Amino acid sequence: VEPWVTLCYGNPIYPRGGDAAAKSPLPSSPEALGAWDRFVGAFVERYGEYVDEWEVWNEPHHQSITVESYAAFLIRTAETVRSKQPGARILAMSNAGVGRDFTDKVLAVLEAQGKLHLVNEVTYHPYSKNPDSVYKSVLGMRAELAERAEHITLRQGENGCPSQRSTKALGSYDWSELTQAKWALRRLLGDLGRDIPSSYFSIIDMHYAEDGINRKGLLFSSDDQTVGHEKQAYRGVQHLTAIFDDSLQRIEEYPYDQTEPRHLSVFGYRHKTTGGQIVTIWLDSNTPTDSNSCKPVSFTFSKGRFSDPVYVDLRTGAVREIPGDQWNISNDGCSFTDIPVYDSPILIAERSQVLPKE
Repeated sequence: VEPWVTLCYGNPIYPRGGDAAAKSPLPSSPEALGAWDRFVGAFVERYGEYVDEWEVWNEPHHQSITVESYAAFLIRTAETVRSKQPGARILAMSNAGVGRDFTDKVLAVLEAQGKLHLVNEVTYHPYSKNPDSVYKSVLGMRAELAERAEHITLRQGENGCPSQRSTKALGSYDWSELTQAKWALRRLLGDLGRDIPSSYFSIIDMHYAEDGINRKGLLFSSDDQTVGHEKQAYRGVQHLTAIFDDSLQRIEEYPYDQTEPRHLSVFGYRHKTTGGQIVTIWLDSNTPTDSNSCKPVSFTFSKGRFSDPVYVDLRTGAVREIPGDQWNISNDGCSFTDIPVYDSPILIAERSQVLPKE
């Protein structure tokens, strides 16, 4: 695990220094800005051995910070970081949502001042009950970034789903540990399938003094803030990360035909050395539900290359045989009949890619 850090929030001991909590205004007085510079410099000096990615402030647009003031603060902070760590990567915007308008205006200010080179990545927080519903806007934002500056990467910096009603984003909906697990897998694989660097928020539930517990953790936090139990999402993400490591490469175009037309997310991957394939599939049109009812769907993958495929439910970790009469190889690729699909990712995978050799 290599951490990255968000540099944010103020210090009320200085005039107009802001607050040491979310929704703090930016430090703005000469005294407060000087203290901010010293804080950032000391932080980078102390932790630069472990951290080389620095995000500047959390959700400034959500806190009604103006484009001009954030742009000036971003330049100031980035230059302070780089003075201590020349090779540092700077993450900007930390948009609450997709934030295309705020991002473009800030970058325009930087471009006008010859400072666009300071930003390596733009981050966003795409909270939505259906994790698949935001990608049209996200991909539009990525295209706009490419037009503005090809060197800037779009990264999903913070996103997660509660396991029950709780405080903070998405907390007013009736989630369960089951729907949280489905949501987490769909968000992570939806990002992976579009080559979007991605984070999952968070490892464990968070206790806030002002408004209760944020139940987005993969681990359940008890009242004493110890681990109560592993949620279904913890095991689901464990299954995902056990398979989708840097030995796999996404197949950029992976066309398919299907029966029973449904709104699906389908992405193909191959092992860089063996060529063994994995296909991820899920129903993506709705918010995850507490039903695990599956729909049988038949597929033909024109680029499918399988010799010993198995079916995997990524949420549970269950691996099942695909009977010989349910798949075949032809000049059209690989075809599969009556594959159970539901609103959580399943895999059609070469056996060697998901099971250890006996």
